[in-house]
Amino acid sequence: MGWAPNWVGVSGGVAAPGTSITSIARYPQHLDVFCVGSDNGIYSAWWDIATGWSNWFRVAGGVAAPGTTITVVARNPNHLDLFAVGSDHGIYSIWWDANGGWAGSWFRVAGGAAAPGTSVAAIARNPNHLDLFAVGTDMRIYSIWWDANGGWAGSWFNVSGGVAAPGTSITALARNPNHIDLFAVGSDHGIYSTWWDVNGGWAHWFRVAGGAAAPNTSIAAVARYPTHIDLFAVGTDHRIYSIWWDANGGWAANWFNVSGGVAAPNTSINVVSRSQPPRRLCRRHGSWRLQCLVGRQQRMEQLVQDRRRSCRPEHVHQRAEPLSGHPGRLRRRDRSAHLYDLVARRDVLLDAASAADQLVLGGDRDQRRAVLQAGKRVDAVRGCQPGARPQ
Repeated sequence: MGWAPNWVGVSGGVAAPGTSITSIARYPQHLDVFCVGSDNGIYSAWWDIATGWSNWFRVAGGVAAPGTTITVVARNPNHLDLFAVGSDHGIYSIWWDANGGWAGSWFRVAGGAAAPGTSVAAIARNPNHLDLFAVGTDMRIYSIWWDANGGWAGSWFNVSGGVAAPGTSITALARNPNHIDLFAVGSDHGIYSTWWDVNGGWAHWFRVAGGAAAPNTSIAAVARYPTHIDLFAVGTDHRIYSIWWDANGGWAANWFNVSGGVAAPNTSINVVSRSQPPRRLCRRHGSWRLQCLVGRQQRMEQLVQDRRRSCRPEHVHQRAEPLSGHPGRLRRRDRSAHLYDLVARRDVLLDAASAADQLVLGGDRDQRRAVLQAGKRVDAVRGCQPGARPQ
């Protein structure tokens, strides 16, 4: 179908100069959009497949500092956490929950303050934890966390001595629940990175392949799957550059210009990965691994096809034989059995994926038991023996 032929105005919304729009999809048929209005108020609108675009509304009277952008995180499909730099440059937050709507007022996060022209970075490594990153008024790079068990940490801390260039913000990425990758433009405008891992804590900062960024620009990063990162930046010549990291070979040796692209001054790149890799859930002491594609039925159908090629259905139905001279066609008498077998296996895999979705989003004991039972059914469908590892 390709690109729509025209841009459309979103419910008449107007944004302040030097700010960007923030959007999030809590589930595939819904969007939430946030911006700083021309009066520096913090506004939101939503789109839903059933109703289209809503009108804009102000979020609990919030006011943002000039030149800053709103940050939003969805820890689960029924909850939003919003972060902003206020007019006093304090770092503030508010939340929305499906059960109670928007909280009554914004609150300041542990007394945090951000440098002018910078925004807050936030990630949820799991549904019960948040990590926040900001450039402080002294240009040092700070972090704080929130956890469902203990609330907000008592104070912000400097991340491995990092210092950022004026007018730049931090970029954070969680490739898995136990790892964070952080990217920043340093005081010399070099592009730097560090990481945190549950096994070793924070690493030292290092420069990424000699990269350098234009003034007042930040880095864009995406993890298309847990062992790969793609980075994008506006270079000092305002051309658009990229580089990648892969677990098998580390960082690429050089940045490259993306298709001749050139960016305007004081602008940054945005990147999104439309397809998500399978989420892999493993029984700690069991024999099976369940791979599911969250919220993507069309990709589940592809998974079924993969299972069909690796499964041995003859123990349930006679394998359909191709007609002589027509390799792609099946005998009529075998076709219905073949399709019945495929549909039955698809339904089992979809049930397993649904159970796994609940576990990924923080399921309870009954949901965990459902995942284990679903995995056993997957093994049975694929003809796996107890203790055997699926291919």
